[in-house]
Amino acid sequence: MDSLNTSAGAVWCVVDAKELPATSFPVFTDVRDVANIHVLATTEDIAKGQSYLSIAGHFDNSQIVEIIARHFPEQKHRLPKVDKVEVPEHFATDSSKVEKQLGIKWIPFEQSIVDTAKSLFALEAKLKEEQK
Repeated sequence: MDSLNTSAGAVWCVVDAKELPATSFPVFTDVRDVANIHVLATTEDIAKGQSYLSIAGHFDNSQIVEIIARHFPEQKHRLPKVDKVEVPEHFATDSSKVEKQLGIKWIPFEQSIVDTAKSLFALEAKLKEEQK
């Protein structure tokens, strides 16, 4: 679990944390959306020669904690205490071009976190089993 990629590591960093880690880069896009955009960018004529900003939204690590606690209550004891769940204001992004031109409908943040956490908890269990 110590060698996760950056995206998975950003979700896993809240598990077993004594306090809420700072949110290092507060924007997200599910990797499945990124893959879809890459396919569309190579198959749709409208995408020829275009560049696309592909940011589905903004988040704070407190939201990751809240989502994991709600969907994985058996893991709640491993999460840092969060007093307030919010997304602080920061820089603005505009991905409307990729939405309009390629018809992208973003995978919601909550679904992305649930799916990622489910995979990570399964990986952790597998690794623990292999160590026996």
